[in-house]
This record gives sequence, C-alpha cells and structure tokens, in this order.
Amino acid sequence: YGPFKGSAANHHYVIENVLETLNGKSEATANAFEGMKVVSIIEQIYNASK
Repeated sequence: YGPFKGSAANHHYVIENVLETLNGKSEATANAFEGMKVVSIIEQIYNASK
C-alpha cells in the first residue's frame, strides 16, 4: 500500500484511492497481485489454526 502501510487508521486513504482510480483520476496504489499475497497469508493463518 505504499504510504498507507501499517495502520487501519489509513483505510480511508485506500478507499479514496480505489474511487479515484475507478474515476480515472489516479493510479491504483495496490494491484491484484498484492491482494493475492494478502489472501494467501490469511489462508495460511486460517489453515494453521485448524
């Protein structure tokens, strides 16, 4: 997330970036591959807890 890294307090910046990207006013801060990394980490944590 670039400058948005490390805090839930920054989620509104991420949402703002998504909206600006969809409206053609900005470039996406994160891409699908970054999202896939997060999902993979969450799945690993979930599977380890079983």
